Amino acid sequence: MTVYLVHDYFDPTGNIAPAPGFYFDEVIFLLRTVTEIGYDVVCINGLSEFCMKIFEIREHDIVFNIVSGSGSRNREALVPALCECHGLNYIGTDAFGVALPMHKYQLKLFIEKLGVCAPGAFYFDPLIHDKSYFDSEILKITPPYILKPNHENMSRGVKLFSSAIGTYEYAYKIYHIFNQACVVEEYIAGKELAVTLVGTGKSARVYGAIQYKSSNLSEIDIFDGKKKEKNDIVYVSPDVSDELAEYIKSKSLIIHKGLGLKDFSRADWRVTKKAAYFLEITPIPCLAEGTEFHFSSENSGVPFGKFIQEAIAGRRSSVKR
Repeated sequence: MTVYLVHDYFDPTGNIAPAPGFYFDEVIFLLRTVTEIGYDVVCINGLSEFCMKIFEIREHDIVFNIVSGSGSRNREALVPALCECHGLNYIGTDAFGVALPMHKYQLKLFIEKLGVCAPGAFYFDPLIHDKSYFDSEILKITPPYILKPNHENMSRGVKLFSSAIGTYEYAYKIYHIFNQACVVEEYIAGKELAVTLVGTGKSARVYGAIQYKSSNLSEIDIFDGKKKEKNDIVYVSPDVSDELAEYIKSKSLIIHKGLGLKDFSRADWRVTKKAAYFLEITPIPCLAEGTEFHFSSENSGVPFGKFIQEAIAGRRSSVKR
């Protein structure tokens, strides 16, 4: 059996910029980890190469998808969709499960029906909404405001506003830069936390919880793309009450199961002294060495490779023989 590790396109000449969220270190780490578990690994460099090689993949092989892509709101769903078309086993969530969280506002509506707290927000699409709609909706939520593209990852385009001044203009700027609608959300002043989750269905469980801080150990005011690009982040154990810690862990697990996510995900939260607010969940989190999953491994004492092996074993058991 061979594991085919499909990652975002990497141009060795450096002429083509990689997709946002692509880390070559992640590819190297997973290649080493899966090999150490005992499987042959073939790396596939981008979707075009995957489409060319897909007919070489046998029914007892497994595809390991870490493609985040760029440009299309369907970008994270393409590999699992292709795998299903060709009857291939793959690690990670299916096409629908990765596509729904890409629509930030639809995700917000979904998790609220699960009884999970989220910041007040509204959806603005210049194709269907006008300025009067924007002005009336922003009065319904409390400043400060966070504006973000509806389908982006890596906190691209996220901006904080202390008042409504300039928000409408920036919403239009998001549309012109990213060619998509935006979400206008109440800013929650507090601590930035994440919960890592592993497993599928009944076997899904919380792997760990972390708190993000700036490199000088101050709290993060806004988790934007620049802060991530500069790697100006450190992980610490959550400094919140036991009650809030249990809340974010239990609700993260409910969301993971409710969305039908598989194998691994990461849920992001803002936490105040008295409440916790869900921000988003990532079905294809970065698994590079030194990320949230490794911090969870160190704190839990459960080796990082164990859940990778579990995911592969689960797919092997489902292979038709």
